[in-house]
Amino acid sequence: MEKLSEEQEKVLRKALDQVGLEEPSPNFLSNVMDAIEIQAKSTSPLIGKKGWMLLAFVFIVSLGVLVFYPEEGSTVFDTIFSYRLEFAQNLFQELKIPKTMVMGIALLGLFLFQIPFLIKMTNRERTF
Repeated sequence: MEKLSEEQEKVLRKALDQVGLEEPSPNFLSNVMDAIEIQAKSTSPLIGKKGWMLLAFVFIVSLGVLVFYPEEGSTVFDTIFSYRLEFAQNLFQELKIPKTMVMGIALLGLFLFQIPFLIKMTNRERTF
């Protein structure tokens, strides 16, 4: 911003003196504090009850699969999993991924992981 000339400063000071300072209302502070309390009460948890229920369900199902997984002698599970493993081995047998591509994918994943946290942090800064 460029500096004002002395004449412009005099005119500006005279105009500000004529207008005077504006005083806030007597209950300004209490109104602001009430607004802050309303915003503080309206926060919600990051993971709701349904989310926790879903996480608990997935955990219990995973634990149940680990405990009750059939032994190696079970023919149904052995044929299904052996077919899947052979298919995956044949599909990716000739695939060679350079180290730079792996590093790029890892950094992209890290960046995408940080985005929600950055958005939340910038939203917090805007509210103050």
